[in-house]
Amino acid sequence: GTLLEDKGLSLALHYRAAREHEPSLRRAMQAVAATLAPDCHVLAGKQVFELKPTIATKADAVREFMNEAPFAGRRPIYVGDDVTDLDGFGVVEHAGGLSVAVGDHVQAQVCVASPRDLRAFLADLADRRSPTP
Repeated sequence: GTLLEDKGLSLALHYRAAREHEPSLRRAMQAVAATLAPDCHVLAGKQVFELKPTIATKADAVREFMNEAPFAGRRPIYVGDDVTDLDGFGVVEHAGGLSVAVGDHVQAQVCVASPRDLRAFLADLADRRSPTP
């Protein structure tokens, strides 16, 4: 009932189908992180534990993107659905951008209920920005 996702620089242990094992999975991930400390830590999310490097965060990634073409000088939009996205939301908001939460697990400047609602919101946003014929 679990899925271990290799994200390149991090690992995510999803346990949505095995919620009853959350305490033992948390302990296991924390034990792995302890062997890698201080270079890695565990971040708990929505039915997921992420083993992540301590030196890189989603906020760092957003900052890096915003310094490179084609993102530099533009207004960022960050879409997320979990507590692992909060630091990214903060950087985007600080930069004058827009944070968008999908679902009801986290709060952002804009909250939408579902991926379908997100697509509609983004389409509406794009329509308002597009020049009229």
